[in-house]
Amino acid sequence: MLLHFQLPLLRWKRFAVVAAMCIFAVRAVIVQIAFYLHIQTYVYRRPAVLSRPLIFATAFMSFFSVVIALFKGNLRLQKSKLLSQLAGLDSILETRELTEEEIVKKVTAFMEYEESRKP
Repeated sequence: MLLHFQLPLLRWKRFAVVAAMCIFAVRAVIVQIAFYLHIQTYVYRRPAVLSRPLIFATAFMSFFSVVIALFKGNLRLQKSKLLSQLAGLDSILETRELTEEEIVKKVTAFMEYEESRKP
């Protein structure tokens, strides 16, 4: 049985900057350096020295992780914006009939949301 706790300090995905920093730290720095240190010390039995390939790989993955973080944050913001628009239009529907313009807005927002979900 998997227990799920919602600790306020561990819910980093609410804040785009903190989520981007986590993606950057893990993908660009920690993984690259940890794999390199493991291979150098335990597989090749050599001393761990910072080399140019390690620095290049870390720099490349830093750029790559920043791009990933920006796209993830952008898609999350678009999704929440579209869902809030749909929720607003649904609340209108509960109280009265929608006008033609509101129906067009709702359909357009839903279609944009579906397009944003495609890979």
